[in-house]
Amino acid sequence: MLKLERVDAYYGPIPVLRQLSLRVRPGEIVGLLGRNGMGKTTTLKSVLQLTTVRRGRVHFGGRDITGWPAQRVPGLGIGYLPQGRRVFPQMSVRENLLIAPATRGRSPDELRLVLARFPQLEGRLQQRAGTLSGGEQQMVALARVLLLRPRLALLDEPTEGLMPGLVTQVEQVIRELKTAGAGVLLAEQRVATILALCDRIYLIEKGRIVGESLAGQLSENKLRRHLGLGGS
Repeated sequence: MLKLERVDAYYGPIPVLRQLSLRVRPGEIVGLLGRNGMGKTTTLKSVLQLTTVRRGRVHFGGRDITGWPAQRVPGLGIGYLPQGRRVFPQMSVRENLLIAPATRGRSPDELRLVLARFPQLEGRLQQRAGTLSGGEQQMVALARVLLLRPRLALLDEPTEGLMPGLVTQVEQVIRELKTAGAGVLLAEQRVATILALCDRIYLIEKGRIVGESLAGQLSENKLRRHLGLGGS
């Protein structure tokens, strides 16, 4: 489904990714684990063509999308959850959910079905998104991804700053994406979430993939050491 081949990606003149290769298959959750500033977000943005890919190729669904205009990429069925709960604070919850062209034609029944996964948002469609709590804003952002019916979901730190109960809820939504046959590329620092959800894990360091393994073959201690959190 998704394949990055020896990608060098830049922000202006600054190289961020170096010879980075990875792949995500349909119905597979793939973790991208690394400390802040190591290239996780840039990897996701390179799929979306929001960076300059100077060398290497990005393939999705058998098509080479390297160098495509960024506005064309979501139309392929790629949903993106950016880091930091990016909602439009002055717009209502409903407007936030339906802002993407691909979600505007969704029926009221489909909208209700998606919102049923997020009881925190029940009855709040007309409320301004900026007045919601941080966790509720994350629910809005996740609901927007689900409404896209993505073939591939790119999720950037989806559990960051959430209380344990909301982390469990987010993890369940990610499992539902997998069950629906979507591929998921999960950029994350929370080791417990990576181990609970992922089929395979890539370790990223200074813009390079430095390790790849099935999730069951990596210990929590090794992952914590990669993040600089210690471990025995």
